[in-house]
Amino acid sequence: MRYLLTIAILITLWHQITHGFKMQKISPFHRTASSYVSRIEAPTPPLIFSQPYRYFARGQQCYVFESLDNQFVIKFFRLPKFSPSFLSYLPFLSKKGEKDYRKRQWNHLLDSLRIAKEKLGLESGLIYTHLKLSDNLNTSLTLIDPLGRRNQVFLDDYYFIVQKKAELFGPLLLKLYKEKKEKKIQELLISFIDTVHHRVDIKVRNKNRNCMKNLGIIQNRVVEFDVGELSALKTNREKEVEKSFRQFRKFLSHKMPEYLSYFDQHAL
Repeated sequence: MRYLLTIAILITLWHQITHGFKMQKISPFHRTASSYVSRIEAPTPPLIFSQPYRYFARGQQCYVFESLDNQFVIKFFRLPKFSPSFLSYLPFLSKKGEKDYRKRQWNHLLDSLRIAKEKLGLESGLIYTHLKLSDNLNTSLTLIDPLGRRNQVFLDDYYFIVQKKAELFGPLLLKLYKEKKEKKIQELLISFIDTVHHRVDIKVRNKNRNCMKNLGIIQNRVVEFDVGELSALKTNREKEVEKSFRQFRKFLSHKMPEYLSYFDQHAL
């Protein structure tokens, strides 16, 4: 029993150190259905791939690596989340509808990223997408994993997006609040309001509204850099605006209450 407990502890510690990252988890050949993929001719890769990228974070849908100059992030999709478990191939153990569910999730992600590319573009920090496997990039990239190991990946064989690196909006607001920089806070609040209103005006819905994790600052402008939950807006405009501001208003009410009235005055 003690032996099993020791193993369990070591496995947990290893997972914490590596953040669960393995190169196989971003490879399209890791249990992904062959029907999901097809080769295309991709746009010419920009020069940003000429430098190594080091492990930065794990999101719900992606593993994130940042460039050594701290200017860009590249996000590789956590493909096992979109792949049926091996049990789904055993008729007597498979979960009903799991294959279709995982495929729908994958297609939803791709649709969201296409919306970000076509409608939001740089307003989401997005500068390059590679949503289908290709055969013409002929470019390799050095990834430095959580253990400091260097891995070469050939970009033709991976799904990924590249964005400008953003400073997190929520923590920056709290820092400015502590430093009593009222004018800068007001400028960022107005920028956030403008960002949401513009997204709604072009009829895009963002289901993910976590103001502490999914909003950032790029060149003094607030952007919604988490682009994995976008869809076409089908509800009333005012309703979507209210939903987009709801969590942020709670954040202001709890952390920066004297700015809530200023925000409400300009958010309408």
